[in-house]
Amino acid sequence: MKQRTIVFDKADEMDDVALQLLNFIEETPHKKVLFQAVEPSGDIDYIKNGLEYAHIALPEITIIGMTSHCAMTHDTHAAKFPVVSVLLFEENDYTAFSYDCHKLTPREIGIELCKELENIKDVKGILMMGSDITLTPQDFIDVVSAKYPNIPLFGALAGTSTLKSDESLVFHNNNVYERGMVIVVFHGPTLEITTHYNLGWKPLGNTFTVTESSSDGKVYKINDKPAVTVYNKYLGVPINEYFFENTAAFPFIFKHNNKLVARVALKHTVTSLQFGIEIPEGTKFSLAYAKANYLLDESLTCANKMKEFNPDAILIYACMSRRTLMGDELAEREFSYFKQVNPNVTWSCGYGELLYDDQGDGLLNGSLVAVGIKEGNKPVADTSPITDPRLQAEPEVIDLRDRLISFLESTTEDLNENINLLANMASHDQLTKIYNRAALDYYYDELIHNISALDTIAMIMFDIDHFKRVNDTYGHDVGDQVITGVVNTIKERLPDNAFFARWGGEEFMCLLPNCDKETAINVAERIRISVSVTDFTPVDQVTISIGVCLINKDIDKIESFAKVDKALYEAKETGRNKVVFSE
Repeated sequence: MKQRTIVFDKADEMDDVALQLLNFIEETPHKKVLFQAVEPSGDIDYIKNGLEYAHIALPEITIIGMTSHCAMTHDTHAAKFPVVSVLLFEENDYTAFSYDCHKLTPREIGIELCKELENIKDVKGILMMGSDITLTPQDFIDVVSAKYPNIPLFGALAGTSTLKSDESLVFHNNNVYERGMVIVVFHGPTLEITTHYNLGWKPLGNTFTVTESSSDGKVYKINDKPAVTVYNKYLGVPINEYFFENTAAFPFIFKHNNKLVARVALKHTVTSLQFGIEIPEGTKFSLAYAKANYLLDESLTCANKMKEFNPDAILIYACMSRRTLMGDELAEREFSYFKQVNPNVTWSCGYGELLYDDQGDGLLNGSLVAVGIKEGNKPVADTSPITDPRLQAEPEVIDLRDRLISFLESTTEDLNENINLLANMASHDQLTKIYNRAALDYYYDELIHNISALDTIAMIMFDIDHFKRVNDTYGHDVGDQVITGVVNTIKERLPDNAFFARWGGEEFMCLLPNCDKETAINVAERIRISVSVTDFTPVDQVTISIGVCLINKDIDKIESFAKVDKALYEAKETGRNKVVFSE
């Protein structure tokens, strides 16, 4: 496999560029040719003429591509000229598709592609490009990844040549789409693909909650106030034509499916924010910022991993917000790490990056996605790591922005520590260190909300028998020791998925998700026996009574607690030191 990348000016003769590519293709043994183009002007007539010319000059190639993003600030620059990259496959293959999203939704396209994949062997990766920021391709990603979870998906949303309007385009051969998707399925027995995701941003300051949003990526309210307020109040950003320019380096950052993701607001109104993907109501996020070295460190590590992989070709999809933060010089330095791996690496910047694998979770912002492709295993000629001494050098005078960020990071860390401490105190019993009743109420609601109609939850309620007698005979200090001892004994014998809390006094409650009657009774009985044989000196013997019941989504909360309390009451009234199940 071979890659050749050319950057050319519109003033360049297309004949000269075509001749260079034609010579490269003819001189290199190959089975299939893929031509990826990234075009910055968004001039649809120029793109159509170029596509038509390319098919006449290079009839055997398949062309895919997208428009790239303009610069976000006056002091940074975007690509001025088209970038074309030719991939020559010697042993393996690809299959390209394109769809008009005026006719099909991303979910429907995902279903169609899954049908196509049934007839393609040895699929190693899927490239997707989309146009129109309201397209929200996550539905496509969810459908395909659900059926093919081990196949990486990568790519980008096309960019626009102006921040004032969305003029993004994708194209496939002679078809140009202002709202469409272009997909390339890479397949073959000796084909290998590796993907890497670099973020580098870190949360700063307060945590906010999305309180009103819609499935098309619009966020209307944050903390019950107009969404734009978060930038206006905390960054002093006015709501004007430079809003995007002023906010792009401060994305939202939060965890989604246990993966840290960033979201850049792509458009705004006087009250709302538009993102490239839905941010569900209830999402808790922080504003993010970074030092340039954070981004460069991650990319340098990524480039070295890519070097170990030894790719024949590298495709990079990067967010323009990284250039906004770092400036042109450092952004070019970041890209240079990958050029040291493969001088013909190609890159593009759009409204968003796409990556679904063990690192990425679909549509991304603020990131750099690097994709390495190779045919077969070839030894690495140069095993020495790529280094950047400037990252380790300590400047005599630290940049003012870095000093301010260090201050904000430290104060944010202190703030989060205090918040976590207060949250722990508010949700835990101070004597036993297990959850308290307020936390139990919250967890109960979450559990009921998330289970299916067929799931059952076991409720187990414990009460220390004759505990008043212990306090009266031995004093409250010994009583506290008995409580903590009983709690520790119960904790040791509960399943890992159990939620255990102090209900009040000498009573405790446990919730066991996805549990049946037999399992719940067995758990309770083991705990009862363990407590009865545990040494609680100076108390002669300590026993507990236990009530057990099963609940589901249809049972009212008050009814649930009354049901398990009834079982516990029966256990105490009929002799104590026993387990009673309430049907």
